[in-house]
Amino acid sequence: MSTRYPVVRNPQGAILGTDWRRVPGMGLVSVPGRIPTHDVQPGDTVRLAEQDVVVHKVIGSRSAAVLHLVTRSAGGAELIHEAVIGEEIDVVAVGAFEPGAGS
Repeated sequence: MSTRYPVVRNPQGAILGTDWRRVPGMGLVSVPGRIPTHDVQPGDTVRLAEQDVVVHKVIGSRSAAVLHLVTRSAGGAELIHEAVIGEEIDVVAVGAFEPGAGS
């Protein structure tokens, strides 16, 4: 399947939707960069506590007071970060679950 725009994928490679953050002029935020918590997506590599981890799942809705970012470290440890809405997260890379990304 080919896609016209970049997509967000889950760890199994299923397409979750278009990643408008990577389409110039289409999103309010762009990645990599510092973005609001509610714009973090699976496949993003984020910097938390001076460690780069890959987001596997985002739990909670955009209207919730907090979101939980389920991440994995380079060593495979699962880490859950509770992010308050309004907090900003440093996204250092995107697309960890795209074919050929080496994840």
